[in-house]
Amino acid sequence: MQHKGLIFITLVLLSHAVFAQWECPGKIPAHLKPFHKAVPINWALEISPSAGVMTDRTINSGMVLGALQFYKGNHEVYVEGGMKFWQNRNELYDAQDRRLGLREAFYSFNNGRHSVKTGFMSMRSGDYFLVNERATGVAYQYDAGPIRIDANVATVTKHLSRAGVFCTKSYIYNLVMDRPVIPLGKRPRETNFSSVSFSIDPARFLAQRNTVNNESDASGEDEFEDFEESDEFEEFEEFEESEEFEAFDSDDEFEALEEEKDPFIKISELGAIFYNEFGTLNNEFGWWSGVFGEATLPLEFKLRGELLWQETVWSDGIIFYGGLEKVHFWPNRSRTIFSAGYYTMLSESVQAGSSMSFANMWYGEVMRLDGVDMPFWQISAKHNFPKIKTHLKVQYVQQLKAQQMTEYDFAVGKTWGKHVKTTAMFARLEALELPEPYFFARLEIRITI
Repeated sequence: MQHKGLIFITLVLLSHAVFAQWECPGKIPAHLKPFHKAVPINWALEISPSAGVMTDRTINSGMVLGALQFYKGNHEVYVEGGMKFWQNRNELYDAQDRRLGLREAFYSFNNGRHSVKTGFMSMRSGDYFLVNERATGVAYQYDAGPIRIDANVATVTKHLSRAGVFCTKSYIYNLVMDRPVIPLGKRPRETNFSSVSFSIDPARFLAQRNTVNNESDASGEDEFEDFEESDEFEEFEEFEESEEFEAFDSDDEFEALEEEKDPFIKISELGAIFYNEFGTLNNEFGWWSGVFGEATLPLEFKLRGELLWQETVWSDGIIFYGGLEKVHFWPNRSRTIFSAGYYTMLSESVQAGSSMSFANMWYGEVMRLDGVDMPFWQISAKHNFPKIKTHLKVQYVQQLKAQQMTEYDFAVGKTWGKHVKTTAMFARLEALELPEPYFFARLEIRITI
């Protein structure tokens, strides 16, 4: 029973990671350790040099990051920052720079149901792709088992944003010039966003409600009595095995319960979101509103979809996203993750395009297709070999209009001991702006202390 619960939690975490982005390489939070047992302060250090070649240039970059975490009860203060170096060189030029920067600097409070963060931090909207950004602001989440509410308001600046000069590699690759430019302010309040979302797990909500009603009837208590403080209901998981199954000797009764527990198609999330971009850089960015949901299909395939109405000063239309994922565990404990996604915008205007500024989906190591590059699709697979701490990844992404950018990615990663990881990446790239296929290779070393 514990193993099944662990597998379920792992699947959920992997599902969110794979749908959200191809990879998030930072490993500092997993290596935080105390200065001393008597002091509630953790620290970690990460060094990540890398070197690569492209068809017409060589690229080098490196980061040295440090983190401090103070924690006491439900409170946390976290700071992470450091220095980045990069160099881009070919026969015509040699560009290089060094920059100091922050990746996180926030205070948070979390009591299990209410969570509040304020400061400079990584932020996500409550849906599947509208926001994935580093910004300065406030994030609130209410999590009551099957019901979740997310609310964010923040300002984004060019230097420290995920697509800015400190955190990204886009300006190093800089391969296709004729692409939409996302506006980013140099100062706070020039480019901002806010969002609020509500989501629910219908099956878990109904199961929890039925449990409460049954217990209320049995005890003779009012069915509308407040039950939210009960630990029994907070810990309820609809995928967890119930001890009542062990009491059944009849196969028919057991099968009937199994069928009720695992329907053919199970809706695991339904939600709605309102999102707004605003600021002084442009008088009005626009707003987005819509619905999203997730379902588990036969053979444990996960299907996600989102439908948004966009209204901006540039264009109006409907944005659609559909994603499919499968996580397969092999007998030797290795794991394979398959993922596919399609993003598009439908509008009466031929020139209309999706305009969200802070999605940072970044499909493709070099091309980094984002929301403004719709329509595009991607398919990928990743396989982990736990015994030898190695993984393989392949990905294909294709933009269907504009520059018609296409990228084939292959990566192999290896963890050495507990503190060193090496990743080799290779890519083949095509675009209308490129006269012939373009090639890329890079080796990254990540040392975490």
